[in-house]
Amino acid sequence: MVVISRRLLKQTLLDSELFKLEKSFSHCRDITILFISWNIGASKPEQLSGSKENSSVLYDALNSVESPDIIVFGLQEVVPLDNASVAKFLKKKKGLEGASTTLHSEHRRWADKLVGAVTFALPDERYKLLYTKELVGLLSCVMIKTREMAATRNCAAHTISRGVRGRFGNKVCTILQTSIMSNLNTTFCISRGPLRLDF
Repeated sequence: MVVISRRLLKQTLLDSELFKLEKSFSHCRDITILFISWNIGASKPEQLSGSKENSSVLYDALNSVESPDIIVFGLQEVVPLDNASVAKFLKKKKGLEGASTTLHSEHRRWADKLVGAVTFALPDERYKLLYTKELVGLLSCVMIKTREMAATRNCAAHTISRGVRGRFGNKVCTILQTSIMSNLNTTFCISRGPLRLDF
């Protein structure tokens, strides 16, 4: 015996009729997001030169998708994860809740390298750095096309750290939410977690 509720049937019919008229009240287009997650093993940005493989790694990754609208970088092991590096990071971070304008020197150098790599690999497009976040050994950067930036609203980020002292460290989840309002009216939520849980 099959029982179909009237409410469910009514909602199904309503959804069906709305779907038929969707083009009259909405506009759809694709938006491309490129995610690049990379364990750099405490290497320095200058080490991405010398050999063809080293100098082309970011270029190849950025050109793996045609003209992405949003580019999300997640770097791990930006600095060596030894006691001295962690202590230095914690000392500088004391009292700060991760303002994106106060990146430490290694994180800043990598963020600058990523911005430069995007400019070099995608010369026909202009991108703006929407968000950066550093944690012990981790760096997240989100870049967006400038033509999408004007329509970007309600950008908010939150980080939950459960590493050193229960507040800092690479046992973390970072969530970024933003809305693109032009004719897309879409909200994106980008989540980044440790190791294989990226994005």
